[in-house]
Amino acid sequence: MEQKLRDYHAIGTRLAALTKPDISRLASEYRVTPHLLRRMRTFGRLFSTSELGALCSLRRPNGLPLQWGHVNYLLVVKDKKTRTVLQKRAAREGWTAPLLNSAIPSEHRGKAPHGRKMSRPKSAAAGLRQLVIEGEAWLRRMQMIMDGLGESVGDGPDRSFEDARIAAVTLMNNMQKRLRDAKTRLENSRPSP
Repeated sequence: MEQKLRDYHAIGTRLAALTKPDISRLASEYRVTPHLLRRMRTFGRLFSTSELGALCSLRRPNGLPLQWGHVNYLLVVKDKKTRTVLQKRAAREGWTAPLLNSAIPSEHRGKAPHGRKMSRPKSAAAGLRQLVIEGEAWLRRMQMIMDGLGESVGDGPDRSFEDARIAAVTLMNNMQKRLRDAKTRLENSRPSP
């Protein structure tokens, strides 16, 4: 993981030095997607060699360094001080990349959401299959999180827990309504002849 970060940074630093790199040609040369190559270039621009060293020296509780998934979200944060605080906390507390993403303050996100826009399914059947796959993955994650809460749910006057609990209940209420509406729509739909 650490070597991958160092390799991506080296490529990104070389690209950042170029005035107008031919991203398509270079992506083919490096055998990566143009999107990944642009992210590497941003990595090379935002992290100095010493900042890369500090990032690579961090370890999560399981002994592993942060990985590219974490860095991908850190690239949204242009302010070095905020980025450093977030990466240290992510390592110390063993955050997953999505958890790090959720901790990034909204003022660092800009107008466009992070990541590529989701592609529209090629057909209704493909869309429904995708819905089932992603829904099952989400249910597994939710169960793992709920199992991890154990008996600690509601223990003590922890304000951050209470805020997170309220946000989770609100999200689940919204999901429940959307799921009900989607289920009704699917139950009342008929295949096209």
